[in-house]
Amino acid sequence: MQWMVRFLNDESGTVVSAEIILIITIAGIGMIAGLSTYRDQAVLEMADLATSIGQLNHSYEIASFATTGVSIAGSSFVDLPDFCDDTTSSTTDGNDAGTACVAIIAPSSEGAGT
Repeated sequence: MQWMVRFLNDESGTVVSAEIILIITIAGIGMIAGLSTYRDQAVLEMADLATSIGQLNHSYEIASFATTGVSIAGSSFVDLPDFCDDTTSSTTDGNDAGTACVAIIAPSSEGAGT
């Protein structure tokens, strides 16, 4: 029981623990800000990657071929623009064109809890 009284009366470590709490708090706030910025930039890079993949032109044409006794019919495919492949549009914050259809939105609370 004597050690409990000594422990309660001991004031030698209070400054060090307050400094550690302050440092951990500042580091935690910095990590939250840094990780949210990292998340936003990662999403934008994925949107840019999706836009670049969507802009690939998959059109092809195979010419017909004919020789004595053999003929092969020609074939072709024209890749038309898909939804959100408009390269003339841009987002409101000035990012790359074509990413206007990518939106980061919060989930709707409509109908929740009913």
